[in-house]
Amino acid sequence: MKIETVVEPNEHIFEIQRRYMEAISNTLPGKHIEAVGGMAVPMTGRPELDILVITEDIKGDTEKLKTLGFDHRGFADDASYLRQLVEGVDVTVQIMHEDNKMIEIHRKLIELLRKDEPLRKKYEEFKKTLSGLERYEYKRRKIAYLKESILPLL
Repeated sequence: MKIETVVEPNEHIFEIQRRYMEAISNTLPGKHIEAVGGMAVPMTGRPELDILVITEDIKGDTEKLKTLGFDHRGFADDASYLRQLVEGVDVTVQIMHEDNKMIEIHRKLIELLRKDEPLRKKYEEFKKTLSGLERYEYKRRKIAYLKESILPLL
């Protein structure tokens, strides 16, 4: 059972983000790659990085990223999900077609949290209450909070 911790954005996480954004870019030249998720804001949260790859070749690019040591977590909602644990940080890659509706949701959410400091601070305080929970429960509560308190604002 994986117990979650909540951390502040820090240089260790950002260095891993830089390395993996570069490695993915080198492995998938010409593909659009961007940081999404909490550390893209940046804000308090799990020690994780979410990287988005926009491509027309989801299956082929999934195979290429596996050569970097990523485990393929599966396909869902016209996207592929890969994960790798790097120095205590979950690095997750989402590979999607450009018309996937989640891309716009990611971007709007990041923009909102960057612009609205009181909302971001409130969300960070909520996330801190999740520290010590098992991973499934952490994610369940976080998703419920997002759906109730933040996504309606998009």
